[in-house]
Amino acid sequence: MENLDTPLTLPLYLQIPELHNLAPQRREVFQEQQKFLETLSNPHRYADLVISLRYFYNPKETEKDQRLQLYLTINSPNSDLANSQLAYNLLTKGQLKNFYHFKLLDRVC
Repeated sequence: MENLDTPLTLPLYLQIPELHNLAPQRREVFQEQQKFLETLSNPHRYADLVISLRYFYNPKETEKDQRLQLYLTINSPNSDLANSQLAYNLLTKGQLKNFYHFKLLDRVC
């Protein structure tokens, strides 16, 4: 995993470099995704937190499995790094890490 000695800055860009076949674990994946979203829906704890899933498709990429890149962006209009850090920790240290491997990026290409 990446070195987290560097302080996080907003927005956070996370790449999902590869997707595994999650069909055998579909129910568990959906349950963990639901828990994650329910946690973030708490307006008192995660006010003004924006999480977006972005898809980048490059038809010129020679490797088929690299044509579609997935990114998750975490941001806060109020520059609330604490809430963004909590969301980041939920993704990278919570149960979702068992299904998705997130890579922290400086920016999205």
